[in-house]
Amino acid sequence: SKAKVTFVILLFITSLLSFVAQTELTAYVYSLGYNEPFILLYVTHGSWWIIWPLHVIVIGLFKTFKKYKRYKYYIGLSQIVDEGYQLNEYQARRNANATNNMKVWKGFFKTFKSSAVNQHRNIYHTSEIVYELNNVEYFIDSNNIPRNFKSFITSSPMKYMFRSTFLIMLLLTMAGSSWYVALTLSTGSDVTAIYNCSAFAAYAFAVPFLNERFSWMKFSSVVVAIGGVFIVAYGGGKNSSSSSTNNTVDTASSTTTSTTQQANQYPYRILGNLIILAGAVLYGLYEVVYKKFLCPPADSVSSRRQASFSTFSMSLIGFHTAAFVWIPIFLVHIFNLHQFTFPSSNHIRCLIFGSVACNVIFSVSFLALISLTSPVLSSVASLVTIFFVGITEWLIFGVKMTKWQVVGNLVVIIGFAVLTYASWSEISQEDTEDTSNDTT
Repeated sequence: SKAKVTFVILLFITSLLSFVAQTELTAYVYSLGYNEPFILLYVTHGSWWIIWPLHVIVIGLFKTFKKYKRYKYYIGLSQIVDEGYQLNEYQARRNANATNNMKVWKGFFKTFKSSAVNQHRNIYHTSEIVYELNNVEYFIDSNNIPRNFKSFITSSPMKYMFRSTFLIMLLLTMAGSSWYVALTLSTGSDVTAIYNCSAFAAYAFAVPFLNERFSWMKFSSVVVAIGGVFIVAYGGGKNSSSSSTNNTVDTASSTTTSTTQQANQYPYRILGNLIILAGAVLYGLYEVVYKKFLCPPADSVSSRRQASFSTFSMSLIGFHTAAFVWIPIFLVHIFNLHQFTFPSSNHIRCLIFGSVACNVIFSVSFLALISLTSPVLSSVASLVTIFFVGITEWLIFGVKMTKWQVVGNLVVIIGFAVLTYASWSEISQEDTEDTSNDTT
C-alpha cells in the first residue's frame, strides 16, 4: 500500500541519517583516546531496554492529551449551546464525537493507564500470533487475556519472547564481538569487506528458513552490492585510506581504520579473516532468525503494529544484554586479561551518549525495516550507508574519496536499487487494517 511504502522510505532515511551520525560520533570518541569497544558495545546494546518504556510513555501521553483536547472542545461547545447559539452541521458532528469521548474521560492518570494497558494487550496479541506461527500446539484464545502484569509476564507467548530474544542477543553479541577481535588480527579492509558479506549470508539463510523463493535477480543484486564493498575496501590504492564501516545494529563499533598496514604486521591475518567470516555468517543468521521468530506475518498485523512490536523485541534484547553481557567483561577484567576503563571526561561521556542515542534510532528503524520488508533487503540497504559515511567525512572532515571508492559506492547503490525492484511486491504489499485498541 502507499502508506506502507511511505513508512518504509521514512524508516530507511532515518536509519541512514542515524547510522552516519553514530559512526562519526564513535570515530571521534576513538580519536580522543578512548578505545574500549567492548564497553561501547555493552553500553549501546544494553541501553535498548529503555525503548519500550519510552514508547509506552510517549504514546500514552499523546493519547491522553488527545482525549483531553476533545473533552475541552466538548465543554466549549456545550457552553455555546447553553447560551442559545445554533450549531452548524460540522460543529454538530464534532460535538457528537466529542460527547462520545467525554463519556470515557476519567482524568489524566486513568486515561494514561488505560492507554498503557491497551498497548500491552496489543503486544500480547501480536506475540500470540508469532508464538502460534512457531508452535503448532498453541491456539489463540481471544478470552485468555492477561489480567495483571504477573500473568502477562508468565504467559506462554511472553516466555517464548524471552527465550527467542535471548537467543538473538547471543547471536548479535557474538557477531559484534567478532568485529573487534578480527580488527586486532587482520586489516581494516579485510574486516570491512568480509563482514559486509553478511548480506549474502542473510539471503542464503532466508531461502531455507523463511521459505523465500530463490531469485537470480535478488542473488545477483546481493553479489553486485558486496562486490561494490570490496571495491571500496581495496580500490583506494596502496597509500590511501578506507572508511571501515560496520553494517550491523551495533554500529557503536563503526570506526575509521587505516588500510595501509603491510601484511607482515598481521601474522594472524588468516585467523582474523576466518573470525570475521564467522561473524558475517552469524550476523546474517541473526537477521533471518529475528525475521522468523519475532516478526508477525504482514497479512495478520498492520505495519504500525509490526513497527511497535519491533520496539518491544528490541527492549527485550537490550534487557538480556544488560543482564548478562557484563559477566564476561567482568571476568576478563578481574583475571587481568584486559583492564577495562571508563570515560573520565564529561565531553567523552556526552559523545558516547549521543552515539548510543543515534544507535537506538538506527536500530529501531533497522529492525522495523526487517519486519516490514525482508532481512536481505535491510542488510543490503545498510551497505548504502558506506557511501553516506564517505560523503559526510568528505564534506565535514575533508577526507576525500578516491575514484575507485566512488565507483564502489555507486556499484553498491546499483545493487540495492536492483534488489528493491526485485522485492517491490513485498514492500508495496497491501497493509492490514488495525482492529486493536489504542493502535500505535
